[in-house]
Amino acid sequence: MKIDIILCVSNPIQEIFEKCVSQLLKQAYLNKIIIIHPFFDRFFYPQEEKIIKIREPKRSCLAYARYLGIQKSTAEYICFVDGDVILHKNHLKQLLEKQQTKGGVIEGVLTILDDRKNVNYTMKELKPGERGFTHNTLIFREYIRNWKPIFTCAWEDYLITQFILNQNLSWVRFSQECKSYHIKDYGIFKRNAWGTAGERMVKKLTKRTIIFRTINYFKRALIHPFLFQDVSYTKFNIKLAISSLFGYFSYNKYIYLKKVK
Repeated sequence: MKIDIILCVSNPIQEIFEKCVSQLLKQAYLNKIIIIHPFFDRFFYPQEEKIIKIREPKRSCLAYARYLGIQKSTAEYICFVDGDVILHKNHLKQLLEKQQTKGGVIEGVLTILDDRKNVNYTMKELKPGERGFTHNTLIFREYIRNWKPIFTCAWEDYLITQFILNQNLSWVRFSQECKSYHIKDYGIFKRNAWGTAGERMVKKLTKRTIIFRTINYFKRALIHPFLFQDVSYTKFNIKLAISSLFGYFSYNKYIYLKKVK
């Protein structure tokens, strides 16, 4: 059994990205690492024979980058990984072992080291508020080779989840430890605007929904200081409210790939 890793990156921090690739090269069952990147020549890659580089077209999108990786893959399994996450050496082995017992698609939910959150459940259908993610997800290639993307850089994982579940397959989520760098390096305002823009594209988010969502954020911002004497959560919710509006009404600006500064 072999696994192709699909690594779609936009503007990674060089040191972290090269550590990410180096750790992936140590994984058991690895066939190839398929890197989709507009400027992949800027980075150093050890073991070039294990790496396939695809130059992402200009003004492309994350969904299409994932599609290019799927089409280039030749292994029995594919695994989506983010370029700003460093996985432990037995990561793919654990995913594959879980797949052999559970079947379907296996998502190793990235649990930041020292975070006590634990996830372990199986989706058979998409319930409101649920989605699978593709930042650490093992998929039998035959399950997904006919997937066709729309133009989006966010929520494309929701479309992939939908595609898998529509085949009467399961989507299994369980916790795996990692080192992740993307949360602290990307502001809440842009991240939420980016997510809202993707949600509008993929889930056909309506003006009515976004207005009610924004009102709820403002309500939380006003109520929280009276209950807890803490204004930090107020500022957080105000950012969510305003960024949701920006993401919805200026979605063409925010729909492109996240940039790690």
